[in-house]
Amino acid sequence: MSDELPKGWAKTTLGEIAEPTRERALPTEFATLPYVGLEHIESQTMRLLGHGYAREIRSSSMRFLKGDVLYGKMRPYLNKVWVADFDGLCSAEFLVFRKRNGLNSQFLAARLNADDFVTFANRQVSGERPRVDFKKLSLFPILLPPIAEQNRIVVKLNAALSAIQRAETATNRASRRLDNYCNAVLNAAISGELTHKWRKQKSDIKPADQLHDGGVPSRSALPLSWSWLLSANAFSFVTSGSRGWSRYYSDRGALFIRVGNLNHNSIDLDLRSIQRVLPPESAEGRRTKIAEGDILISITADVGMIALIKAGLGEAYINQHIALARPVGNIDTQYLAYFLAAKSGGQEQFLYLQRGATKVGLGLDDIRNIWIACPPLTEQHEIVREIDRRLSAANRLAESLDQQLGRASATRRLLLQEAFAGRLVSQDSNDEPASVLLKLIRANREAEAQNPKEKHMTKFKSKDARRPLLDVLREHKEPMTPEQLFLKAGFEPSQVDLFYRELSSIRDKLEERKPKASDAMSWPYHAKVTLQLKES
Repeated sequence: MSDELPKGWAKTTLGEIAEPTRERALPTEFATLPYVGLEHIESQTMRLLGHGYAREIRSSSMRFLKGDVLYGKMRPYLNKVWVADFDGLCSAEFLVFRKRNGLNSQFLAARLNADDFVTFANRQVSGERPRVDFKKLSLFPILLPPIAEQNRIVVKLNAALSAIQRAETATNRASRRLDNYCNAVLNAAISGELTHKWRKQKSDIKPADQLHDGGVPSRSALPLSWSWLLSANAFSFVTSGSRGWSRYYSDRGALFIRVGNLNHNSIDLDLRSIQRVLPPESAEGRRTKIAEGDILISITADVGMIALIKAGLGEAYINQHIALARPVGNIDTQYLAYFLAAKSGGQEQFLYLQRGATKVGLGLDDIRNIWIACPPLTEQHEIVREIDRRLSAANRLAESLDQQLGRASATRRLLLQEAFAGRLVSQDSNDEPASVLLKLIRANREAEAQNPKEKHMTKFKSKDARRPLLDVLREHKEPMTPEQLFLKAGFEPSQVDLFYRELSSIRDKLEERKPKASDAMSWPYHAKVTLQLKES
């Protein structure tokens, strides 16, 4: 933060200009209201991805109103901030800052979204599930502009950030298409389609060794010269890392491969973020040491990511979330890695084998029980050449798209930095100084302190008396969602069960009713409404 204060601005702290509400609400009392959880807000972008409904929630929640700022206090590095554009309930993992005079809510949200605040918040976390409390956040220093300049900043930021968001959306769409292309290439390769013409030109192909096993998959899915190979026969051994390596962490030494170094879009390691270790001179160190040609497989959380270890990596070890499988026998290790990475190959089988209620994972026996579609060795080499040829251009394009996303992210950070240093828009000497705003905010805070008990959310009352659902459906001219029908019919939040019983009764009657000539107009419409309600 610059030492030079922009004209009309004032030095303050987050705690002086904003304080989170403590107002809680029981979701059962407000069943029809929207509910926002941490999963509904996109990291970094301040975008709402969707919402649920309070009736789906069992735990106590926070109330928010249109214009309030929601800040995710759990794992603040996720940087989840949103300005509410409707009233609702949210997870208690949010800090809810009420909209107030003298402080533009979008300005506050953007300030909480900026890099320097994220860094500050991350340093204040505590507990196994890292959270930050407002008492610590309240000390964060802020330069406050006049309210008129806050508004100008928000207008310019919104325009610039919207342009960045459009560019990111287009880039992500291109990335998804590229991923689909790469997956299609791998799926065609492991089915034999990619080398179909090549096989027709070869009359001297030696068939792959046949395996005789009662559990072998059907051969009808393979080209005639191919066979099924059980991965237990393809690997000399399968192991995984163990816990406790953090005590060997160092700023020098061997590479320590973690799940973050693997990805779903490539069989190459991603070494942009690395950890080094000084490994123990013991059997544990020797067992988890990586060799050229090894295949790494993620076995917890994001299961099934594949990496093939190529020459030149140097000394490296794996952590407990990764399995190391060492190929053996007459098989091209790169073909084997591609098969495991293909959606219709290894990925489909990993998905079937993984287990776990809260945290899915694979066991080492699962790695040994993958069936591999195995062509003759000469065809394996041809498949690898053809995959590499087709994916080389795709990989270059993927790098370019990653660079575009990186530039967009850097531009967003720079915009916020310039905005809160007073360099995004010009100052106007006619603006009321921020020092006046601070006096107003302090006065309001003192008034609130005299009446610390916040109002609880008023129970919902319909403007209309309770009406039969069928009457509402007949009068309404457009299809309705259950939530709209609930409100229009005048149900109380405590009457959710009654609403659905009545709705079910109407649906059953409509489904049993046979259309008559007089119903030519009304029947399709009511049936359409009922079907929509049933599907919802």
